[in-house]
Amino acid sequence: MKFRFIPVMMLAAGLATSCANEEVVEVNTDPTGSAISFSPKVGRATKATETTISNLGNFAVVARGVHPHGDVYSNFLIGSETGGEVAKRPTNVSSTTGVWTLDHNVLWPSSIDNMLFWAYTASNNLSDENKGNLLGGATFSFTDNTPKISGFQPKKADLTKEGESYYFDGANQEDLMFAFTSQKRTESASNVSLNFQHALTQILIDAKSAEKTDGDHRIVKIKGAWIVNAKDKGDLAGDFKWDNSKKEATSDPDWTASFSSNDITAYGSFYKNEQLLDDATKTIDLLKSSSNQEPSLMLIPQDFEAWNADASEEDIVKNTNGVYIMLLCRVELRHEGSNHTGDDGANDDVFIDEPNKMHYHQQFPVNKENKYDATEYGFVCVPITAPETTVDGDKVKGWQMGTKYKYTLDICGAASGAGIYPPDFDENIYKKLLPSDYKDYLTIGTRPTATDADGNPIKKVGYPVLDSEIKFTVSVKDWVEWKPGNENGNENGNENAR
Repeated sequence: MKFRFIPVMMLAAGLATSCANEEVVEVNTDPTGSAISFSPKVGRATKATETTISNLGNFAVVARGVHPHGDVYSNFLIGSETGGEVAKRPTNVSSTTGVWTLDHNVLWPSSIDNMLFWAYTASNNLSDENKGNLLGGATFSFTDNTPKISGFQPKKADLTKEGESYYFDGANQEDLMFAFTSQKRTESASNVSLNFQHALTQILIDAKSAEKTDGDHRIVKIKGAWIVNAKDKGDLAGDFKWDNSKKEATSDPDWTASFSSNDITAYGSFYKNEQLLDDATKTIDLLKSSSNQEPSLMLIPQDFEAWNADASEEDIVKNTNGVYIMLLCRVELRHEGSNHTGDDGANDDVFIDEPNKMHYHQQFPVNKENKYDATEYGFVCVPITAPETTVDGDKVKGWQMGTKYKYTLDICGAASGAGIYPPDFDENIYKKLLPSDYKDYLTIGTRPTATDADGNPIKKVGYPVLDSEIKFTVSVKDWVEWKPGNENGNENGNENAR
């Protein structure tokens, strides 16, 4: 399965040729010669951790020469088979331009007309002085003369920090960038233009209650949202080819994604102060952020299947068997009235807000005593399917590199409910979702254990928690790619509802 840029391919690297054992023996040692430097451009994004020229930090560079006869040398002019040399960010970077330099001069070899340059970074920390790899735990290598980033994992928030009001995995994630260029010797060849491309997928999650009627008084309070069971570890290998007759390099990179453990994976947000979805709410961002930028997750491109809520009990407990969006929420019914009539009573499932003359009934989660408990929230989910897109006439399935996917959930709208029951979790799973001090202010409601006359559960895993499931739409948009002659970026991404 190829996970490709849409529509711009990311170029990656490296193939040994018949001159694989030749060495670059003629090196330009002219002290007046110009040392090689780098002028990067970056495809723009929105936010998990956005990388632009303005905040692009150091990056690593690997370079090889091409023999005049056309074969690629096996040795490295810059870097090595285990990683690149660091090109350092200058102090005078503008919003569109800047020249990065190595900490020592590397001159263009006198016997080489063509050079191949690879660059990579997952760091946008401007104070980063790391002189090793810039991949945050992943590694770069030339294995069998193919460049490869191995063991990349999107980061998560530290849930052990007590007292935090907000935990967002995306704020900790880095925008993995990769660039490749083939450059011919010219009078100005000492400055190499690198067009960095986004190697990851960007995910956003919104919620709304669509087309509610005036008589529908349901409100939803949400404390968390996650993508569950997405593969969380990946290798990005470059399929580099050098055409000796055309003196051109082509590439088609390929992600291989896997699970780092046999447990569930979960990427998203948790916040102590709930987000309210009610009559007056148009759309809320479930990956809430304190910044003005649109927050998102940066995940590994991958194909996947939707979680099968109709599977057998044995298959359902295999938590990595399918992807879904999960919410931690509660549903209440709010209506006006200073008094309350009926069998439930003021101390049962209703809270009376006397000053505002409002009543609040707890509809989900359902507890044994049918009591109103403002601290009680429950997990609900909606399975999601992998999107399909046509690229260069071919249909590709799954999250693609350099592409943004926005999932908009319709919760308690005119034709939607509050989702379905996910697998039953235990404390070990909660550690991946909730902060370590959650019991101080939060109660997790569980699936009701009531049975019918035959002793079968009334509410099973995969059943709607209310009257129907959550509906959702998916919009797809390419990240903006820089192109020569378009210094401000090209904003011709497309957006398609799914």
